Amino acid sequence: MLKLGGVSVRIGIGKIAKELNVKHHVLHTWENRGWLGYTPVLKDPENNNQRVYSEEQLERIRFIHGLIEAQRARGVKRTDIAEVEQALLDKYGGEITKMQEEATLLPSTVDEFHHLLLQNNKMLADMADQLKKSDEDRLAMIAEYEKEKLAMMAQHQKEMADMQREMQMFKEKLDVAVEYIQKEEAKEPEKKGFWQRILG
Repeated sequence: MLKLGGVSVRIGIGKIAKELNVKHHVLHTWENRGWLGYTPVLKDPENNNQRVYSEEQLERIRFIHGLIEAQRARGVKRTDIAEVEQALLDKYGGEITKMQEEATLLPSTVDEFHHLLLQNNKMLADMADQLKKSDEDRLAMIAEYEKEKLAMMAQHQKEMADMQREMQMFKEKLDVAVEYIQKEEAKEPEKKGFWQRILG
């Protein structure tokens, strides 16, 4: 239930749907067909933009529901749209015009307009803060990922450098051993070579 400036009271879609035991989408269909009159169906920004109906719209909804229930009682399985529209014209006059757009809550006083404006500004500010926080979190995640990536690359480079040093040390030791063997073989040419002495 929605109070506008303490004057009019509107009933939410959930309440009337429960009262008449109809689905929300059925009421949406009636609205889109223009069966609820020329006045746009409003939405309550304080209640998740739920549709709210005026007294005239509620009267039309109950009238339409009664017509369709009467058709069902006569064995009509699918709603006779032409009959419903003719009955609406007979009762309320005017023309049946499909509603092309949904309307949000329209303020009827300056105070309501100011209140709605403040709500919209707060909503925009909250959305901007969420987007900013989301961007900051995403940038922080990227920075942390890049930091870990650089750390892994640095560790890999260090391991490669250590391996190269070990290989260089091994090569130097091997060079020393080969040089020693060559010198020993040069000193004693008449004797068996080093490898021959080792291998017999």
